Amino acid sequence: MAGLLSSSNLTSPLTEDKLAKMFGMGSKHIVNAFNLWVVVFVALGTLSTAYGLAIIGSTVGQPNCNQFVLTTSS
Repeated sequence: MAGLLSSSNLTSPLTEDKLAKMFGMGSKHIVNAFNLWVVVFVALGTLSTAYGLAIIGSTVGQPNCNQFVLTTSS
């Protein structure tokens, strides 16, 4: 952890090689059909969830949404 916060890492610009070395990743990017399919699937799931939450949030935020009347029979 001390290596990440050294003064040389904080003052010099970050390059792809430095980021790969800092986070222990190789410099090779592996792109194949399966990885692409997973990324697309996750992205579509995120978008559909965000759309649903936006609709719910805007509906709950309306002024008349929280006003309801409980009727009791006496």
